Amino acid sequence: MTVINLRGLHTALGVPAVTSGVVLVEYWAGSGPVARVDGANVVLPALITAAIVEGDPGTLDLPPTAGVCCVRWTVQSDVSRVAVVRFTEIPASGPVDFGALQQVDPATFVPTADVVAAWEAVVADVVASAGAAAVSAQAAQDAAAPVTAAAESINAGLNVTDGAFAAVLANPASASSTELSAAFVGLKQAAKNPDLLIVGNITRDSNQAVTSADVVWPDGTPGTFTADTLSTAFPGAVDAYHITYGSPVTKTFTQPAITRNSAGAATTVPQIVVS
Repeated sequence: MTVINLRGLHTALGVPAVTSGVVLVEYWAGSGPVARVDGANVVLPALITAAIVEGDPGTLDLPPTAGVCCVRWTVQSDVSRVAVVRFTEIPASGPVDFGALQQVDPATFVPTADVVAAWEAVVADVVASAGAAAVSAQAAQDAAAPVTAAAESINAGLNVTDGAFAAVLANPASASSTELSAAFVGLKQAAKNPDLLIVGNITRDSNQAVTSADVVWPDGTPGTFTADTLSTAFPGAVDAYHITYGSPVTKTFTQPAITRNSAGAATTVPQIVVS
């Protein structure tokens, strides 16, 4: 695990200081979170969070990306809806300041500075040879093809059945596989925290309890949150709910009613039921 110091994060991102908010961390590949298949289950990366309190996000202890994925950082303010996103690698050792993390292409995990340098080298070669009759437009296009392919791959996703990623998954006893697996969480566990899934329209009752809301699962699949039981002892709290997965619905994750103490804190939380 590598300790990442998030102090000075705002300076590194070039944005105004966020005094209250959250830093979200997702292990990422291509156009979405890293996912792997475990039998009949699709295992998704855990959404790691660090609260920003009085402008200090503190530190995080994260598994190294080991060249098989990257980390998507999202900084959200409690005051503004605007979020700042950055993709970086996590080195094998630390501690490391956030500003010192290498930014990478989320599809190829190549440092972004290397991509720019490669493109500039191609352009320089083309310009240098422009005066030679032997250099055609097709030759220039062929010279730029590797960099163009890398740029296009940003939205192409990652084939986890091939390449370095497959090599890591094929050896679950390896240090990289063990540390990455520790950051993964299934849909069932994600349903335990609907606040992290809710995106879009929210319906509330007169006590401001959420009765229904649109959700987006970590893999991008849409769904709907519905409150089944609202607390009568603690207005505004939800005691039971269910969240659908897919459109049309392919799964439903139901949280049976929880038990609260006299202060309203949960004392018994049943397991999520999948149907």
